[in-house]
Amino acid sequence: MAANNNEAEIDEGLAVQEELSDAEHVLTCCIKDMPDKIYACQKAEIILSVACSKHCDLSGATVTLCGAEGSVIASEQLIKQVSKEWCTRSIEVTFPEEAGTYEWTVFFEPSPDEGLNGWQSEEDSEYPSDDEDSSWVPGDEYGLDACPLHEVQEFPAVLKVRSHKVSTLAWGLLGNHFVADEPFTFTVGAQCDASCDLKGQDISIIDIDAEKPVHTAKLEYFGGPMKTFWCADVTVKAPKDPGKHTWDIVLPADKVHEETHRPLMFWVIRQAPNALVRVHVQTTKGEPLTGASVSVQAKGDSPYRARTDDGGDAMIKVPEGIYTVGVSKSAYMSTQDQNITIKENSAANLTFVLEEDYMDY
Repeated sequence: MAANNNEAEIDEGLAVQEELSDAEHVLTCCIKDMPDKIYACQKAEIILSVACSKHCDLSGATVTLCGAEGSVIASEQLIKQVSKEWCTRSIEVTFPEEAGTYEWTVFFEPSPDEGLNGWQSEEDSEYPSDDEDSSWVPGDEYGLDACPLHEVQEFPAVLKVRSHKVSTLAWGLLGNHFVADEPFTFTVGAQCDASCDLKGQDISIIDIDAEKPVHTAKLEYFGGPMKTFWCADVTVKAPKDPGKHTWDIVLPADKVHEETHRPLMFWVIRQAPNALVRVHVQTTKGEPLTGASVSVQAKGDSPYRARTDDGGDAMIKVPEGIYTVGVSKSAYMSTQDQNITIKENSAANLTFVLEEDYMDY
């Protein structure tokens, strides 16, 4: 019977010990410094933090970050207190290679020394006062070993990993008019929204109308608009058939990047430009107007375009024909001159005076 009484006493002691160690000690965990947008293969510096609702000293506790199937990404001790949270050092992590939703888990394991030096909380009213025996630890009154205040816990974390979005662009297509079956040169470029190094990536040009590839190049240098594109200079032959054509600039997909398309529209003409249109644009005060848009368009064709330089001048090469020449600029009234006949190997010299458009302010 005595044995039974001892068993009961021990059981009661364990129950009280569990109540003392667990009651109201609620842990919260946070992954700090996570990027607002998480990209595949992206690297980041994060900090793991844990806080106790009783403001316990959690120094020396171990937190382990695990990925899919329990693979350990990092395991660190809590070493410093920031506000009410205990934090690890900065940890470098690499996010998964493919886009999708992933479940990571943070495991908390209390320090092996927790509970050996008395209560570690600042708030619990049942803690011994300063004038009491400071060597008291939970479980002493039951003749038991000191118990930790916190249990091993796990905290789930859901990550949404994005594929990288890429923008493609073409420039250097002066006038967008090219002679049938003749070569022309322009530049293509690609830009990743995660600032990836795209050097060496293939970028292709597909003839949508003919459903066949035109050219494939490798991105070689950094430049383009705002110097934010990886670029390749391309020389290709124009289609044989005159008229409007549409090509597709394609950057193929990989584990990290989405496949990207950009239409490229241009006109093919039968003969090379053999005439010149010179346009001078000025204000009503006789001052040259910089940056005015000049268009020279034959009926049924796409316009040839240019902008005036600092002297208010623009030059456009066109085939011989009958054209409408128009000029426009923000804050000025647009104007045009119709039925301008331009002959082969000749030049047309035109001057436009633009009045301020006060309704455009």
